[in-house]
Amino acid sequence: ACHAPAQAGDPRAQRSLAQSLSALQRYEEARNWLLQAARQGDVQAQLGLAEMSLNGRDGRADPALAWAWLLQAGEQHQAAGLAQGLSAGQRERALDQVRQQLGIHP
Repeated sequence: ACHAPAQAGDPRAQRSLAQSLSALQRYEEARNWLLQAARQGDVQAQLGLAEMSLNGRDGRADPALAWAWLLQAGEQHQAAGLAQGLSAGQRERALDQVRQQLGIHP
């Protein structure tokens, strides 16, 4: 039901579709829909990407990437907890990856 609005660019529909796909364990597709919503500034999608990265739901647990998504979403407090276990290099690479995925060029 939300596929057409998601394809039309509705970030809420994209998040909803991502949740449905995640429940079906179609994590790569879910990640792609969350990323489309995140590119539109959707904070809930950015938090969803952080959660996927932290829990490894798509087979790629990456605390550094989760940290960068939390920062992008404005969750500095949660990000600070993750940052303690990361090197400066890990944090910089993760920030670069999130910026690249969002199409942000420094």
